Amino acid sequence: MSTQDDDNSTKVYCTVDDLTEDAICKFLVNDAAGTVEEVKEQFSIILVPGQRPLQIFKHQRDTYKVPNYGEQSYFLIVDSANVTKDGVLLCSLEAEHGFADAVRNLPDMACMTAMSLSIANSNWTEVREGTWHEQEPPVRRLAVYDNRKKGDRDSFHPLADAVDVGVHYVNDEGEPRSVGSIDDLFRYVAISLDESCDTDKLVKQNQRHAEEKSLDSNLLAVVDDKFAAEGALLVQAEPRKELRCKPPVAGELLYWHEIGFMDWDEMEDFASKHSDFEKRLVEQRTSGAQTADPENLDTKEAGPDEPCEDKGQQALGGEGGQGSEERRFRYYRTRSGMVIASIEPHEIPTTFSRPRQESDGLDENGEMGAVEDTMLEELPWDYYLKKDAAEEGG
Repeated sequence: MSTQDDDNSTKVYCTVDDLTEDAICKFLVNDAAGTVEEVKEQFSIILVPGQRPLQIFKHQRDTYKVPNYGEQSYFLIVDSANVTKDGVLLCSLEAEHGFADAVRNLPDMACMTAMSLSIANSNWTEVREGTWHEQEPPVRRLAVYDNRKKGDRDSFHPLADAVDVGVHYVNDEGEPRSVGSIDDLFRYVAISLDESCDTDKLVKQNQRHAEEKSLDSNLLAVVDDKFAAEGALLVQAEPRKELRCKPPVAGELLYWHEIGFMDWDEMEDFASKHSDFEKRLVEQRTSGAQTADPENLDTKEAGPDEPCEDKGQQALGGEGGQGSEERRFRYYRTRSGMVIASIEPHEIPTTFSRPRQESDGLDENGEMGAVEDTMLEELPWDYYLKKDAAEEGG
């Protein structure tokens, strides 16, 4: 699929069948684009019935030129015919935390925010926080339960906060955030139990708490005694599904599912690749290795001869297929004894510069300048999996 460098309009993808281009534009009218005609001047409506958000992300990334910021970095997905009630997805191809991302917002506000983002008048971190505080449309908050056999409210606070914040502050270079109160989380409500119980009983309790606190009755996160080693337990009540994932990714996944950005299978796939994201991030920062690429959305593009059904409609490919090779981190042991992670391959040996660590001592000028190191050995791709298993077994 060719890159369309000359198309600078912000894209609005519609995945439902019964909305026309004019109807969508009417929903998007806002204070900055006050008429349907003004909306059409800045936005292109693309009809893609039945497509999943991750397929659309892949299409957007591959089809349109994406500068450091600009119209093509942000786009909208209309995924409900009842737009004024359910809102739309406001999407960022690559948020500050390094992954594709989305929030749910009312159509006029989402349109105006996309316009502001495209000229760098807003940043994605502010947009995310704004949608959480406004809660319009009313995205239901999620429960995170303390199901540890021993523990109090104070020790539960940092664990619940880790689930709630998710990847929001990853790579954030601003002032350290204030943790605040456990009763004032962003997207979750922290609930302490009188005593620990099995998951079946917890799911039943969640029905009651959801009704009392206006929470999602079908999705919940659980902090239990396996949290430190395996992460939070994420649960879908109907149909019953469970998965384990470590922070900071854990809480993000359940929220992405809540707003319709990912389904459960997509959550499981993401967790399988990024549950150890925090460990890899620490390793990269310690070693000076490059950070992870944005989430690789593994979808197959439509063939060049596939027809479009309506004006403005583009056929997007299904998931999987050729060209969707998974990119794994490669691990290298250096002369200094460090293990560094890189998404790109390197020849052995390779000499590189990295930030000086305390163990390196000061340089000849008595300063903590850069130091040269050499990659001597590439380790197996499952290095950390085996290392963790050995530590747990020991």
